[in-house]
Amino acid sequence: MSAAHHACHGLVGAYDHAREFGSGWFDADRDGCNTRQEVLLAGAVTPPPVGGTWYSWYDDQPVTATDIDHVVPLAEAWDSAAKFWARDKRVAYSTT
Repeated sequence: MSAAHHACHGLVGAYDHAREFGSGWFDADRDGCNTRQEVLLAGAVTPPPVGGTWYSWYDDQPVTATDIDHVVPLAEAWDSAAKFWARDKRVAYSTT
């Protein structure tokens, strides 16, 4: 397994993205990290599993937890109502 695969192993959201919203994130370069994980690793000051810190442009300070999501984050959609939607509707929402 690549170092990138081991680094991105801990970057998991609060819900199972693939199960609930489809497998919208994919591993374009086949190194073991999906697109979301690649973006998080690219922006990391100290990539996981070494420490996992990122610079917050909003707070002007380092942070140890971050996430990227949609304009309306899927976690918010999930908490608001998406958990009650049919899976097909969630997948369509996630990929738009």
